[in-house]
Amino acid sequence: AQKLPVDWNNYQITRNDQYTSSLLNAARGVRSMMRSALIGVTISAVIVLSLMLLLWMNDRRQEMGVLVSLGIGKPSLIAQYLTEMILIGLPSLVFGWLCARGMAQWLGTSALRSVNASAAKELSSMGQVGGDLESNMSVRTLDSLTVSIDTTAVLYVSLGLLAVMLVCVAISCIPMLRKSPRSLSELR
Repeated sequence: AQKLPVDWNNYQITRNDQYTSSLLNAARGVRSMMRSALIGVTISAVIVLSLMLLLWMNDRRQEMGVLVSLGIGKPSLIAQYLTEMILIGLPSLVFGWLCARGMAQWLGTSALRSVNASAAKELSSMGQVGGDLESNMSVRTLDSLTVSIDTTAVLYVSLGLLAVMLVCVAISCIPMLRKSPRSLSELR
């Protein structure tokens, strides 16, 4: 800035980072809220999926007993159930990604519209705004917002889904695999 052909004696430069600090604080608040939501949703998903798999494994108890008595190893059974979960999870992941793309853009547009309406209401209550740089910066708003889902985020979600599936299959298989093949294959 000092190399520009400007007579700096006519201007006073002041540091004003109140706009960026408020934006950063808002972003930190959203990040904290999203982290808490992610933890809550993950714990809920593990609990619900584990309970569903426990019921599913209980219905397949005789099948497990027959397979174990035929010599199929318990690690092979766990691998089979995990493979079944992955085959169910992959289409769900693709469907979730497609829904997330539309939902993220809608949420971004809605949030921008709300922020712009709030800023316009606040500015209208202030009355006449001056012509200095600070006033000019305070009345600027975004016209549009493009939201996209990063491929690394999809990778993290995929790895998280795999981890949840591993935990849930382990939780649901352990009680059944501790039983003998005879007790598994008996009718209830």
